[in-house]
Amino acid sequence: MADNIPSMMSHMDVGAKVVVGLDVTDVGNEIRKFMWPDYVVFLIMLLMCLVIGFYFGCVKRSVNSQDYLVGGRTMSTFPVAMSLIASYISGISLLGIPTEVYVYGIQFVYILGGFLLMAIVMSYVYLPVFHGLRLTSTYEYHEMRFGPKVRLFASLLFTISSITWLPLVIYVPALAFNQVTEINVHLITPVVCVICIIYTSMGGIKAVVWTDVIQIFLMLSALLLVAIKGTLDIGGINNVIIRNINTGRIEGPNFDFDPLARHTVWSLVIGGFAYVMQAGAVNQNMVQRYLALPTLNCATR
Repeated sequence: MADNIPSMMSHMDVGAKVVVGLDVTDVGNEIRKFMWPDYVVFLIMLLMCLVIGFYFGCVKRSVNSQDYLVGGRTMSTFPVAMSLIASYISGISLLGIPTEVYVYGIQFVYILGGFLLMAIVMSYVYLPVFHGLRLTSTYEYHEMRFGPKVRLFASLLFTISSITWLPLVIYVPALAFNQVTEINVHLITPVVCVICIIYTSMGGIKAVVWTDVIQIFLMLSALLLVAIKGTLDIGGINNVIIRNINTGRIEGPNFDFDPLARHTVWSLVIGGFAYVMQAGAVNQNMVQRYLALPTLNCATR
């Protein structure tokens, strides 16, 4: 399928207009521009994150560690749910998954089966324990169950994982930002990091959750607008479906047991389940948000 990409890129329909001789470089040059409304939206988002941090840090400041770490266990389901989604969707996901589907087809969608299994196990196995013990972190459970050495070791592993993972999460969207603004990656990354550190350290989990709500709203809105614009540009949803069928991107489930196959239902559901269990059910980033909800019923929704 990848062999078809150059020929597809050399003859593209844009609505009723046919563009001949369009290659990857031409496409890059066409989209590599941020207009002033784009800068305004970006700056407003950063400013709103800072305002939220100052609000929860200075106006409605935390009165104790429970309030700072888990929002006093009084947060509403909707903002926490949006925050969980925002935590799952990183810049790597936004850039990587569309590329995966474009090049290799929609087989990757069956990883949703792993997410479904994870949600069931998490709701009936992990959350009742975490909420019942009134924890603030998964590492407290490690100490209760196995002792302080295991807690320290698990905390160390999480720290190492975060130190190695976060630079990638920050660098990938910064690289995309550089392509449309030509702002140096080494300039924008520390600026964004400092802003994140400020609102997180000042406002605690409440600031993190509400800034996530803003960010996920902007992300989903942008994705929706891009999908609508792209669909209209090529003549409607029928053309989208026809083109994807003709290029083999829309395909049925692959039940092959070949371990060398790129994606199969088995590898995506079983492997995806194993991955999202550690990412969504026991990861401190997620568990802390679950524990910010007042009851187990709220957390399992």
